[in-house]
Amino acid sequence: MRFGTSSCARALVETLEGRTFLSAAPGAGHHAQAAHLRQAAHHKPAHPKPAHAKPEYPGGVVIGVNRQVVVADTAEEARRIAQPAHEQHHEKITWLLKRNVNSVNYTQHIVGGYDSAVAAGTTIAGTPDQVRAELERQIKALGVNHMNLAMFFGNMKLDDALRSQKLFATEVMPKLAAL
Repeated sequence: MRFGTSSCARALVETLEGRTFLSAAPGAGHHAQAAHLRQAAHHKPAHPKPAHAKPEYPGGVVIGVNRQVVVADTAEEARRIAQPAHEQHHEKITWLLKRNVNSVNYTQHIVGGYDSAVAAGTTIAGTPDQVRAELERQIKALGVNHMNLAMFFGNMKLDDALRSQKLFATEVMPKLAAL
């Protein structure tokens, strides 16, 4: 079973309790927490073994993040596609919270504003080389071993999403195979 959280601190608790988890928390500013997550994943805890160990992952634990990704022939084209899609997605996912509806605040760490999301590392858009470099940087900095990539989100056009996915599959993934 896989669990999700928008908090690196909660992700640490989930790891120590032996659960598989994913975090939507931004990469920027979470390096200390990421270090704890890596340590928890690579050292045998004093607790019982995870209920559902994943032997294909180091320490049997999945450490993952969610990212929005757009790949295009130019950085300008990637921004043209990703910015309105991110803005619309964020508006929809935070709709209840903005209307002060009594609900669980699972959106507290979802970064609003396209430029802020890019700066935080939660949205990655650019040429194949730019996207590959940013993914490599985040994987190394955060110590993640699993990434969920949203490649069709918000109000993105189908043709743009398919082109982005094709560029990702042919020009980004082969270069990430060694990670």
